[in-house]
Amino acid sequence: DKLPPVDALVARSCTCVLATMPRWALPDYIEDLLPLEAMRVERVRRVLVDTCVAHGFALVQPPLIEYVDALTAGADELDDHLFKVVDQLSGRLLGIRADMTPQAARIDAHLFAGKAENRLCYVGSVLHTRPTALNPTREVVQGGAEVYGVAGIAADIDVLNLLLTICQSIDLRQLHLDVGHSQLFPALAAAAGLNVHAQAGVREALQRKDRGALRALTTDPSIGALLELYGNASETLAKAHVLLGQNAAVSAALAELEMLSTALNHDELTVTVDLADVPNYGYHTGAVYSLYAAGEPLAVARGGRYDNIGAAYGAQAPRAATGFSLDLRLAAAWCQGLN
Repeated sequence: DKLPPVDALVARSCTCVLATMPRWALPDYIEDLLPLEAMRVERVRRVLVDTCVAHGFALVQPPLIEYVDALTAGADELDDHLFKVVDQLSGRLLGIRADMTPQAARIDAHLFAGKAENRLCYVGSVLHTRPTALNPTREVVQGGAEVYGVAGIAADIDVLNLLLTICQSIDLRQLHLDVGHSQLFPALAAAAGLNVHAQAGVREALQRKDRGALRALTTDPSIGALLELYGNASETLAKAHVLLGQNAAVSAALAELEMLSTALNHDELTVTVDLADVPNYGYHTGAVYSLYAAGEPLAVARGGRYDNIGAAYGAQAPRAATGFSLDLRLAAAWCQGLN
């Protein structure tokens, strides 16, 4: 007998799977928020919004779906995270947002053009095509705050202090802040003469903390030293000044990290530096940080400076920007004050 074509076999197997799958089953790594968790997340949302508004931030609600090129402007790496569908009205490709920061930047660039300083906050779900190695969900409830039009590390410190105030308000304890700087690696790579292709491989090796792969890609001692520069903020930064040489861009980045790490004075907060921590998103241009709760391997919040992303949305002049995003589900799971 002739075998049926492959596409017929696939269709038959899919039919069998669907026949045995309950109609109410959810997709992999997508889940309901049941009453207790839903209420805890809602309480975190209220604290975040109320605290941001009290500090002069305006609440915005960007749409869940936009044209793909708008969702990835200034951050091409987001493209792999987007669910995409063809718009039946325009025929253009739409994406479901995977990060709300580009949307806030678009709103600032188009609706608040010319305003010297602009403060926006937001809360909403973002969707990723695949779960990360540690995060078992593809739908993240993201809240954040962004400041536009204010340059300098002082603004980064103010935004970070706002995040810590929110965490304190929900009784999120034993916090660990890991800080780095997005301009360190580009400055060292340029000094070492690495081309774009080589930089991509070195960046990946640094992210994985893979010493063997890094040695195979570059013998530059300053880049290799990045893997050694992790730990207590003051000690690590002092060591970095010695190991990374006399580079103006590097010295400026280290000075900003010194200012940031010494300006924070919150109870139950430990600050460390990781100079091999290369940001996931290419739009960052300054200090970056990840905030962890005790016992949680995933960052509860991330943030940093991302000047000039507004140019991708047609902003007439360079636009300073800094902000953070908070994972409300993780925060709700680990805070002590919402039991």
